[in-house]
Amino acid sequence: MQRLKVIVLEPNENLSLGCADLYEEDMILRFTKEHKIQIIKCRYLIDTKTKEQIIAGRGVKPTTKKPNIRKFNTGASRDSNEGKYDYEAFLSPLVIEAYGKYMHKNRLMADGSLRDGDNWQKGFGDKHYDVCIKSAWRHFFDLWKEHRGLPSREDIDSAICGLLFNIMAYYHQLLKERNK
Repeated sequence: MQRLKVIVLEPNENLSLGCADLYEEDMILRFTKEHKIQIIKCRYLIDTKTKEQIIAGRGVKPTTKKPNIRKFNTGASRDSNEGKYDYEAFLSPLVIEAYGKYMHKNRLMADGSLRDGDNWQKGFGDKHYDVCIKSAWRHFFDLWKEHRGLPSREDIDSAICGLLFNIMAYYHQLLKERNK
């Protein structure tokens, strides 16, 4: 019988997922505050009765499904796309391009200097969420007026992109704080 090497973390213990690959253990688990077990890392294991691979990974519960390998006429092979995020399908290149143009246009500051494109990711201080929500409302109000055929402070594209920006900045900060 093969013995497994397992690391078990308490709810407040941190282990960078990048570091998980450095450990020789077969499995790294964490007990959550809700008294559940979270799998952080698990190697491929073999079910001794069925001789099937038990597939698991970071944050994924083990299954007995065999891996679906794609083979290409070039000789290359890849695992399947099953269960993977399809960012290419989730996002629109037209929207991303328009948003990029909007963001680039708004990098120019009143004094003529150009701020870094990712400057917004630094946050807007103690009132970050207030700054974002108030600005988001102004842009939403412009979008709403444009939608109703009324004149607004800006065109509909700027209203939409400004709203996207503020939602992105708000959510970015929220996710950063959650992941601390």
